[in-house]
Amino acid sequence: VLDCTNFPESCNNDCYGIYGPPRLPSSLTWDQPSSSVERNRRRGSGCTMSNGLSACNANSGVSPYNNDGPTCDEYPYASTSQGGMAGATLRCMSRSDNSAEGGHLRGNLYRKPIANGGCGNVAPCSFTVAVDMNTIGNSYISYQSSQKTQQG
Repeated sequence: VLDCTNFPESCNNDCYGIYGPPRLPSSLTWDQPSSSVERNRRRGSGCTMSNGLSACNANSGVSPYNNDGPTCDEYPYASTSQGGMAGATLRCMSRSDNSAEGGHLRGNLYRKPIANGGCGNVAPCSFTVAVDMNTIGNSYISYQSSQKTQQG
């Protein structure tokens, strides 16, 4: 379960990407990319400019980014094989919000043991992002590792 209490800006971006006009894929595959692959995906999505700076740098000094950012959040995530696509949803937000969602995904999905419903740090690992529209501020992630699929 991805509880959006600690990263509402990131969850808002995910929700818009899935249910908004872009209708981006909700089924994603974490492929354990290297940092250079993630960097290239952020560039491909438009979050990072060709000079390596965040597309959100123009917001420096503007509330709420003046003390905590700005950073660019992309959906689909750069950590998935669907990341880096043209037409990704982008949102400028506080660094703490963006980092909180990434940390949550790493700790509660990518690295979580397979026996406990995670990826077990083994790629590829497919999962589906679903947002419960009846629960304000919460988003639910369900996922199934490829290992579980192969085992039945």
